[in-house]
Amino acid sequence: MWVLFVAAGWILSLGRLLNTYSYAGIVAAAFLTVLFIVRRQPVRYRIRWRRFRRPLPLAFVLLAAVAFLGGAFNSPNNYDAVTYRLPRVLQWLSAGHWMWITTASGRMNYTAANFEWLVAPVFALTHSDRFLFLLNFVPFLFLPGLLFSTYRMLGVSGRVAWTWMWVLPAAYCYAVQAGSIADDGVGAVLVLASVNLGLRAERENNVSHLWMALLAIALATGLEATNLPLLLPCLVAQWPRRRLLRARLLETAGVAALALLVSYLPIAILNRHFTGDGNGTLGKSPSRLSVHAGDVINGALKLGAQMLQPPFLPGARSLDARLSSLLPARVKDMLKADHPQFGLGLGELPQEELSGLGLGISLLLLSSVLVLNRGRFLAAAEGRHNGTATGVMATAWIAFAFYRNPVGSDVIGRLLTPYYPLLLAPLLRLSGAGLCVRSRLWRWAAILGMSSVILVLVLAPARPLWPAKTVLTKLRSRFPNSMQLERAEQVYSVYRERNDLLGDLRAYLPPTTTTVGLISGPEDASYALWRPLGRRTVQYLACERPWKEETRGLAWVAGKTSLLNSCYGGSFDQLVNSAKGEVVTTRFIAGRLSTGPEEWFVIRLPEKQ
Repeated sequence: MWVLFVAAGWILSLGRLLNTYSYAGIVAAAFLTVLFIVRRQPVRYRIRWRRFRRPLPLAFVLLAAVAFLGGAFNSPNNYDAVTYRLPRVLQWLSAGHWMWITTASGRMNYTAANFEWLVAPVFALTHSDRFLFLLNFVPFLFLPGLLFSTYRMLGVSGRVAWTWMWVLPAAYCYAVQAGSIADDGVGAVLVLASVNLGLRAERENNVSHLWMALLAIALATGLEATNLPLLLPCLVAQWPRRRLLRARLLETAGVAALALLVSYLPIAILNRHFTGDGNGTLGKSPSRLSVHAGDVINGALKLGAQMLQPPFLPGARSLDARLSSLLPARVKDMLKADHPQFGLGLGELPQEELSGLGLGISLLLLSSVLVLNRGRFLAAAEGRHNGTATGVMATAWIAFAFYRNPVGSDVIGRLLTPYYPLLLAPLLRLSGAGLCVRSRLWRWAAILGMSSVILVLVLAPARPLWPAKTVLTKLRSRFPNSMQLERAEQVYSVYRERNDLLGDLRAYLPPTTTTVGLISGPEDASYALWRPLGRRTVQYLACERPWKEETRGLAWVAGKTSLLNSCYGGSFDQLVNSAKGEVVTTRFIAGRLSTGPEEWFVIRLPEKQ
């Protein structure tokens, strides 16, 4: 189904048919096809509810339930989504095709587009974002089964694989994203599915498994360019049965063409066309082609902090500053060159933008690695073992070791989300892992760790399941001088308002307004101005032409005051007067806690300019 919608997005764009009617026809055809297949070949699957009476499966069910409620009761407010992912989808639907958007936010153009192609039919058919979290939640439910099956074929013992199939999904990078609209957890499921199907093809001698494995890893690369190195272990898993592909060359060629269509290749070609570089690095990308020592140190320290983030850390900012000050002077000098505002990024609560494995899962994993068996660090792997499994695990670590782009990133812990399951596999084959899962103390620690993640999901500022605003307001009135309460109130407020950040500006636009000009920066969330979805278009003003030319044909313009001044020269009043406009309102809006409130405006311009 995902392959269908991604392929349909690109194909419909070619015919400029990206609209509600086209998607309605595709969804209807897909539904009838699935119904026909199910009627011809009924799926008989019985859920064994008894297994969920055991502590670890029960903890996963509770975790999934809380993640579902968080996504269902709260509007999506993922930072990347409201900044560029959702606006770019709405721009394509408005134009009827994929387009290179004139905007200050380069990420609206050069980033991989597969998740957006999954969002497009939801927007086109429902004109709502309330169902988007299901794109993450449903794959999350498949994670335990995929982990168990894949780990068994990679040589992990049955007991260890069964335990970790429930424990690993409780890592922050998976659990916090389960009710979100981030795309890293989806990538992890697709990578696991590709490896699983590749190994299964070797065991069952089934070419259809290889075809599905190719499509799965192609989809994963089309979600995030950071998943490209994982092609290596996935192809290693498929390599032993490559003769099956040669035996059915025509069908394989068709599958390969479809895989290329849903991979990163289309956006790479478009980036090359518009910027001269496949990654878009010659456009408005913040990435660099070279990696400096400061990048490596920054990435290593950030990854360590995100791996050890506890479920609750009061005074996180002061602790962050204190730990950063303890770094050796030589390290500080190297960091200062490329990351002058360096910080570990510790937070009071885990954030989906910065989450790695988290403290609980990291300690459980560390204990499994450090426990020795009769003085030996390594032991013979329990369960199935073959050369292909060894190759998959080895190449997963090679992909991690030689991949360059996320090294200097502040969100490296999240970007590595699809890597963790394969990176952990050889560690779970150590003798200590088997000893740990037999320990009652270790199992209770695992249950406690999973329970703490449930509490994190309840308290999460992005999707709180408690009356945060009411409680914090009452506490602030009782303890007005508490810095911690002030910080908490600010954090929850920013996340609560992020989905509709510019709603105060939108309130001044007449309901009949179909187009509004917007002057915003690359980090500003413009999503709110697109409402009502499907009936309004935002025209981004990218400061590439004189002010009067940019606003020609527009009756309404909104934007950030500081950008208007810096882009077009002259004072705010001079620019408004030169266009014979009228200032309808100005508002101070805090898009990010780190930047604080910034002044925004709405201007009404003459109908004819």
